[in-house]
Amino acid sequence: MRKFFLGATLVAASFGMAQSADAATVMDVDGVSTVLAISDYEGTYNGTMDQIKMRGEDYEPRTASYTLEGGLLTCDFPQIGSMPGNITIELEVEVDEETGEITANEGDQAGTLKILNMLPIKLYLDSLTDAKVTGNTIEFTLAVSGKFLGADFPASVHFVGTK
Repeated sequence: MRKFFLGATLVAASFGMAQSADAATVMDVDGVSTVLAISDYEGTYNGTMDQIKMRGEDYEPRTASYTLEGGLLTCDFPQIGSMPGNITIELEVEVDEETGEITANEGDQAGTLKILNMLPIKLYLDSLTDAKVTGNTIEFTLAVSGKFLGADFPASVHFVGTK
């Protein structure tokens, strides 16, 4: 009889530990647990880019959409100022399942700047700060830079969006 109870206890315990490696249990205010997975954070977030700075010049806020999916943060920037091309962000990121914090490696390729929509210049991550998904809201500050014919092309933006 003891072996039966011991066996049943081990089976029950193994079910409790068999939680998916892609999921985290979070307790909310009412004590009800919710299982969060990376897929809960994925989606397209529509919002506002502000604190836009390109080559040392400040620009007015703009609406934009960023997508977080499959470990990538992506965006096709809307035209900013008299920019003679377009910027595409495609940055590999990791999202902490428990906290929603987003991290990326400085120096990683972060996207491209296409001058006159022809000459692609690789952009590299300078920093990704205060990056987090909370509920259906994403917020971060992103700074990237690239070089073309010896000229630096730094850019930074703060973004808040909802899905």
